[in-house]
Amino acid sequence: MQTTSSPGPRRCCSSIPPRTSRSPHFSSGIDRNRRAQKKASGEQTEGIAQVNQAVAHLDDSIQQNAALVEQAAATAKGLAERAEVLDEAVRLFTVAQA
Repeated sequence: MQTTSSPGPRRCCSSIPPRTSRSPHFSSGIDRNRRAQKKASGEQTEGIAQVNQAVAHLDDSIQQNAALVEQAAATAKGLAERAEVLDEAVRLFTVAQA
């Protein structure tokens, strides 16, 4: 049986820098990511607040429009009732054609 020898840990991993030399790069990358996440989180919070404000404004507008529609419907009903009264009054003055 033949065995193949591996190059060994020193030879195969020689291109990886020692932990102490790569730590500043990793920590600065982590810091950058944390700052980016914090900024994105703040922007998201601000965006959500703006959406909530817009929804509240829409809700107010919808309630005002509903009240106006209700008033318009009541006014239309009142006008229809007055029109019937006027129609009956006009019939009293209708002269038969000869």
